Amino acid sequence: MADTASRYAILRTVAKEFSSAFVSGSTPPSELLAEYFVAEDPRIIEHGPEWAQKRLPFVGRLFRGRRSSTLTTNGANTAPSNTATCDDYFDLLGATVALHAHADTLPENNAYVVDPNSLHSPDHGPGAVLVKCHAALSSVHTKRTWEEHFVFVLSGFDAGGKIGQLEIWADNLNAWAAVGGEDL
Repeated sequence: MADTASRYAILRTVAKEFSSAFVSGSTPPSELLAEYFVAEDPRIIEHGPEWAQKRLPFVGRLFRGRRSSTLTTNGANTAPSNTATCDDYFDLLGATVALHAHADTLPENNAYVVDPNSLHSPDHGPGAVLVKCHAALSSVHTKRTWEEHFVFVLSGFDAGGKIGQLEIWADNLNAWAAVGGEDL
């Protein structure tokens, strides 16, 4: 039981620290990925319909690996040309949408839903944490702003608590309208 309790505490701490760093925008994406994600084959997916990629190129597709982990010693990129990395996710997200955190963006300490034994991400280790967030978002280009509730599902943790997979569930329709300059 002590192992489960200690694993629970590690996963909750990692989820809280990652979520705080993500929503504050104070940590560059490359540092977020290096500090909180597994080195081998990290994954990010923001769920959404494929048709939304026209305006929201970060939704509805899987981002795998790191840009830096695909470079050879001479600096050549060895990733297949159709591979989008976790670094690419953050580039596309940041070029499209800005997040404006406020006091209620992250849940209270006891509101992180942690299952240290979940096999949610079968290609990685056990553990999953659900984090329900609330923030204002805005389109980088149109400046239209909306309030959003969204969920992080962090899973596939390694033995040290590094995240194997991040899933984001959000209201893509509001983002679609704002980025397109339409009424919300």
